[in-house]
Amino acid sequence: MIEVLRNESNPESKTKNEELKKENKLPVEANPQTPKKGCNFIATTPVIDNFLQKLKAKKAEDDKLILLRRNQIKGCLLQGQITTITSHFSSQYARFEALKILSLQAAYPNQLIEAESLLKSQVYKSKFAEFVSNLNF
Repeated sequence: MIEVLRNESNPESKTKNEELKKENKLPVEANPQTPKKGCNFIATTPVIDNFLQKLKAKKAEDDKLILLRRNQIKGCLLQGQITTITSHFSSQYARFEALKILSLQAAYPNQLIEAESLLKSQVYKSKFAEFVSNLNF
């Protein structure tokens, strides 16, 4: 059964996959692009751009974090949006805190660990990995 799901180039397996989709027998993991429950819409590019302008206007990292905590962004966030926003913080502490805050709005929580690359310190990388593993979505 697993081989059938992975071999999309085989016309016979495509037919079997279509039959399974019709019968709703495909496993949930077969569609990794399903947003988390409660994610009704994704934040649009203008919304993110508007927030980034507000973020750039703040000089101090603490002020940026306060703005972020006030939840100025409406909608769920894609991994790229989380990465873009977090990259506007310079200290490792602020990036870690920003990732924790933004993680709660992630449309696809299973992709959060990719943001670990924004953290340079192994300590913060470990803390973030632990944080992500403890999230209950």
